[in-house]
Amino acid sequence: MNNNQKATKRALLTSVMALVMCVVMLVGTTFAWFTDTASTGVNKIQAGNLDVQLLDATTGNSIEGETLQFKKAAGATQGEQVLWEPGCTYELPAFIVKNNGSLNLKYKIVISGIKGSAKLNEAIEWTMTEGGTSVNINDGTEVPLAPNATSGDIIIKGHMKENAGNEYQGLSIDGIAITVYAAQVSAEFDSIGNTYDQYAEYPLHIVPAVVEQPLAAVKDSGDNVTAYEYANSDNTFKVSVPAAAVAGGTSAPVVTAKKTETPANITIDAAQQDSISYDISVTSDGAGVSASAPATVTLNIGAGLTGVKLYHNNTLMTLDSDGTLVAGEYKYDAVAGTVTFMTDSFSPFTVVVDAPAAIVGDVRYYDLQKALDVGGVVTLLRDVKIDATKTTVADRLTVNAPTTLNFNDKKLIAPGELEPTSNWAALYI
Repeated sequence: MNNNQKATKRALLTSVMALVMCVVMLVGTTFAWFTDTASTGVNKIQAGNLDVQLLDATTGNSIEGETLQFKKAAGATQGEQVLWEPGCTYELPAFIVKNNGSLNLKYKIVISGIKGSAKLNEAIEWTMTEGGTSVNINDGTEVPLAPNATSGDIIIKGHMKENAGNEYQGLSIDGIAITVYAAQVSAEFDSIGNTYDQYAEYPLHIVPAVVEQPLAAVKDSGDNVTAYEYANSDNTFKVSVPAAAVAGGTSAPVVTAKKTETPANITIDAAQQDSISYDISVTSDGAGVSASAPATVTLNIGAGLTGVKLYHNNTLMTLDSDGTLVAGEYKYDAVAGTVTFMTDSFSPFTVVVDAPAAIVGDVRYYDLQKALDVGGVVTLLRDVKIDATKTTVADRLTVNAPTTLNFNDKKLIAPGELEPTSNWAALYI
């Protein structure tokens, strides 16, 4: 073997060794590829709040929980008593409604009743203005109010009729109470639209107090009195008494109704139920009406409630089953929000309803279906029992918007198993 062949072999061996060493060095290594990342932050999640205030229009101070007193004109003697006489006009201090929260709201004003003598109130004409514009007292009108906005000055006046006679001498009216109910209103937009809070509901409605208000005579074509009736200014409380119930009386009967504490011996599950009680009485010439002719009473407690029960003097009344009320029975109109009952005696009446079923954001819903219509995070507030008779497609709870159901340690109590469709468009329970 000549020197050239030896040199060639050595060079080839060296190349092979170098190639092997490269392969060995590559074992366990990784290859790099072109890469890049991109990210963005999400703006802060801020929950809105609903906060309505009643403020003195002059000082801006809160008047919540106070009783407004009628004003005296400049020049009146310090401490001079408010005395009503024909032709006089008294007004309450101007107040305003302020939206102190971050959400748009709607509100309505309810006058809770004149204090003092109902007899004198017969001779008083009441008016209310907002920003100088006349509005009907207790007409249920809802007024929208943007965040941090205020209403115009609200002034309530009473004018004693010029033809008021001597029978009104010595009587008095000493104050008036005002309640403002507020709820969300469709205004703000989310990613889908601005109707997500269209079903926002007011709290369980409180009927304004009524103090010894006279019932008006209802006559037939022959001018015979057939009944005596009363309805307050916002139609949230009505009573009708047959004439036979007050036969022999020398004057029209009067009615008194005021909110009272729920009797201790009516068991209320605070986690599942709400309740409200009223002490109602109808008297004629100072005595109770005869039980021979039942009276009909209507209370507006709020629309869309469930589980409505009515107790009379701690005893559960009977739910009307045939559409014809008789003494001891009641019925609830979920659309009108009224509970109507017939009674042959008067004493405390207690309404018990299911507590709100769910909450979405800050909005509470008595009807779970309405919460599911809105979608988002639907959080149960109580156990929800589904009527065992709901067996058709039309009775299903439907989920029509992206929804996360937070059971919140509560239960959906159904007659059968949950049978969701493949896309959860309908929840059959």
